[in-house]
Amino acid sequence: MELMFIKRMKTLRQSFYFMKNDSSDEDKTVRYKIYIEKLHQILQQQQRERDCVDFRILCLFCPKTLTGNRFTISEHFYNEHSFSLGHPDNLVYTVEFIEDLRSKMLRSECLYCDKTFRDYKTLREHMRKKLHKKLNPSNAEFDKYYVVNYREFGKNWTSLDKDDANCDSKNGSDDNWSDWEELPPDLKCLICPCVYINLKDFKHHLSSQHFIQFDALIRIFLITNR
Repeated sequence: MELMFIKRMKTLRQSFYFMKNDSSDEDKTVRYKIYIEKLHQILQQQQRERDCVDFRILCLFCPKTLTGNRFTISEHFYNEHSFSLGHPDNLVYTVEFIEDLRSKMLRSECLYCDKTFRDYKTLREHMRKKLHKKLNPSNAEFDKYYVVNYREFGKNWTSLDKDDANCDSKNGSDDNWSDWEELPPDLKCLICPCVYINLKDFKHHLSSQHFIQFDALIRIFLITNR
């Protein structure tokens, strides 16, 4: 009985952990050091993928094996399946990203709403009807695959977007409206923080940076919402 008690005490002693206060300067210094090391790894990986011209991976939506660089893979997704991962230069761990998406689809999970269906055929029909053949920008599950989420310590793209909005609000807080003039509404990209006033420039941005054809997207929306 005494021997069992001693063993139990040893087990209990091994279960204790000491954690630093996450608001202490020492903890912040350690976290920042880890962040810098991670950022260095991410940038190195991004450069390797940018230089790589022999990617080889099976398409998510058809039997074709995709080869070449990240741009050719992204072009196939968009041109053949109207699906965009975002701008290739903003991606990192691209192959892992695509395989992660494939795993979700093999589990019959929607890429946008995460709802699970009874089979792959039902999933495809759902994504087609609901226009869910896209990624949800609010889904933090995919943040690790976008370089923008490593841009600033302790923040992802949504935090940076809010900071930009707050900064714009502060800069435009002048109470004097005497020189106010009517301006056209801003055209804000839903994928990145870019904002345009001119529709032509906005369309060019969507096409060149995100492989999205604005006019085609509007036509699809009007047809499906009749």
